[in-house]
Amino acid sequence: MKSQLSKTLQSLATEPSTERCSVRSERSSTRAAQIVQDSLMREPQFVDDAPEQLRQREQAEKLEQMHLAVLEHRLCTSQRVGVKSNAVPSTSTIRDRFALEGKTAMVTGASRGLGAAIAAVLAEAGADLVLVGRNRDGLEKTATVVDSLGRRCHVAVADFLSVDATRAAAHSALYHFGAVDVLVNNAGVVFVEELVASSLVHWEATQAVNLRAPFLLAQTLAPGMIEREWGRIINITSISGLVGSHAHAAYCASKGGLNSLTKVMANEWGPHNICVNAIAPTVVMTDMGMQVWSDPAKGDPVKQRIPLHRFGEPIEVADLVLYLASPASGMLNGQVIPIDGGFTAV
Repeated sequence: MKSQLSKTLQSLATEPSTERCSVRSERSSTRAAQIVQDSLMREPQFVDDAPEQLRQREQAEKLEQMHLAVLEHRLCTSQRVGVKSNAVPSTSTIRDRFALEGKTAMVTGASRGLGAAIAAVLAEAGADLVLVGRNRDGLEKTATVVDSLGRRCHVAVADFLSVDATRAAAHSALYHFGAVDVLVNNAGVVFVEELVASSLVHWEATQAVNLRAPFLLAQTLAPGMIEREWGRIINITSISGLVGSHAHAAYCASKGGLNSLTKVMANEWGPHNICVNAIAPTVVMTDMGMQVWSDPAKGDPVKQRIPLHRFGEPIEVADLVLYLASPASGMLNGQVIPIDGGFTAV
């Protein structure tokens, strides 16, 4: 019901302006053509003793008139064929360019760690949140943070091993908010196994959560973004999708696949002003990351391969997500961005 109401209101808000723009476009087209023709066919008449400054000002005013008329015609024409004016950057303040007021963002894997950090940053920027994950208690804890920042929040418990549950999470978001403008595919699983001994069950579970779920969520939410001609999809992959990590066969395959899927989404949906990018972090020091990598005997050899000699922090990834989710990133599309301290540069 909400989704249909949203579509109806959007239609009512859009159609009259389209009609006005169509009429204005015809007028501006005629006006632009007339001004251009006048400027080409008729030289301005000046008195011989007219001051040079007066002649320059009149020429400048004529050029400005012509420029504005042509711009108006271009704007109306682009709006009539469905190209939104917000596809190009504005001269607004830096706060406006990074603000997400009026937008709804879905973050998967939001019950803890990186997903919780991303949700908090997006809420602080003004977005309402849909939090998705398996652990309801963890999601509710993240929701408390979102609520404290004055944003609306919906919790959707879902197990991405299930196709139906994955799609239901997206439909639940659309039911509650009517639209999702930003999708952050962050949920992921990993099983550390030597390739020869890898479990088929673990392989399929890894692909289901890390690759199939982002595909299903994007497939369900993209039509609304296409209709509104604005959207952001951010896929959290890994440097393991760029290099071959020992004993991470299923994980590397899933993240490499998600990197490629990111580029296909960017190619197909870019014409609708939907930007799709991936972030490929190194080890991030979430609670789980600290448990696994805090031991110097395990962590230090890996840090030595990173030019900055440290691991990432959740806020560093979350801030990059904010940039990719914001209007400021409108020309960035189809990229896989390592946030790895230089690991993949050497």
